[in-house]
Amino acid sequence: MSIESGRRPADAWGMKICPQCLEISQADVRCDVCGGDVGETSGAVEVPRLEDGYVLDAGPPLGQGSFAEVRAATSRVDASRWAIKLVDLRRATTSARVRKQLRASFLREASALTVLRHPHIVTVQAFGAQDADTLFM
Repeated sequence: MSIESGRRPADAWGMKICPQCLEISQADVRCDVCGGDVGETSGAVEVPRLEDGYVLDAGPPLGQGSFAEVRAATSRVDASRWAIKLVDLRRATTSARVRKQLRASFLREASALTVLRHPHIVTVQAFGAQDADTLFM
């Protein structure tokens, strides 16, 4: 089973982005943060979890920046090898409001990148969250 966006049953992902507060919630009906509706008809976006699809390799990162790093990983589905970019929003800012905006922006951009195919653009196969402040693609 793949964790690629749109290719996995939504109920298997276990996390949603609340359309009211843009926080990641693990609830099925009401957001754990604001109490807003995150049910099936709410418009809440399902978010895959990193640990459901990949195992990160031990050892140093392949590359890193001020608030992100790229790690080698292995798919739990077919043992294929991947480079996973992990973005730590806590290292980007201390402001919860700014983290919320960065989270929404990252997930919109990652979603758009999954459909782009060009020899000069990295192909994004999957994206999601490890927790509310650690995103991956």
